[in-house]
Amino acid sequence: MPDRIEISHRSKPIPCAMCGQHALHIGRILSPDGTLLGRTLVCTVCRPRPQIAAFRRAA
Repeated sequence: MPDRIEISHRSKPIPCAMCGQHALHIGRILSPDGTLLGRTLVCTVCRPRPQIAAFRRAA
């Protein structure tokens, strides 16, 4: 089983810089055994698109 990202639904979302929606959450990156590997920002509205990936690489 690969690593996974878990989003807490208790946190309040903030505006996303890409789509402008209040849909940006802090996600926890978990290993297959449930160990916390790190945290990342996850927008639940944006879809992966080449222009978004290019923007994130440039940031």
